[in-house]
Amino acid sequence: MRARLDKETIRAAIAAVPPEKEAAPGRNETGAVSGGPYEKFSREFADARLPDCLHAEGLKNQPTFFLSGVLALPFIAVAKVRGVCR
Repeated sequence: MRARLDKETIRAAIAAVPPEKEAAPGRNETGAVSGGPYEKFSREFADARLPDCLHAEGLKNQPTFFLSGVLALPFIAVAKVRGVCR
């Protein structure tokens, strides 16, 4: 037997169907896109740049052992010779 399709029957059927969750185009299905790999690349890129010898980070690649301040001045020349700063 054929069920009669009228506007009320169609509205009730549509209301009974759960809404579908549509994925936004270009989005990750698991949630928000993580910025971890991009932040890691940015940090590694900044660390790869050779610092200037006479600036604050000039000795970041040159061990100065326990010496700091004015006592670390000779290590600036050593860092320049070794090529760990520009």
